[in-house]
Amino acid sequence: MLTNCCILSANRLEKARKDLAENRQLILEMKSDLESIFRRIRIFKQNYITKYTDVYKYFGGSLLSLIGLSIIYRKLC
Repeated sequence: MLTNCCILSANRLEKARKDLAENRQLILEMKSDLESIFRRIRIFKQNYITKYTDVYKYFGGSLLSLIGLSIIYRKLC
């Protein structure tokens, strides 16, 4: 009975290790994806700031205001 319990325990431990390795890899990929997304957002924001500095200064740097009002600004100009 004790031998059987040890075998079951070893099998479950091996499965848990495999699941942990897979989940760890998934989390690392998700982290990489998020870093890429935030990097692109920063670049996007910097491009808007340099392209529409007057709009950015007027609205105090709010990104949502900047995006929405830069569209209006382009239509007016």
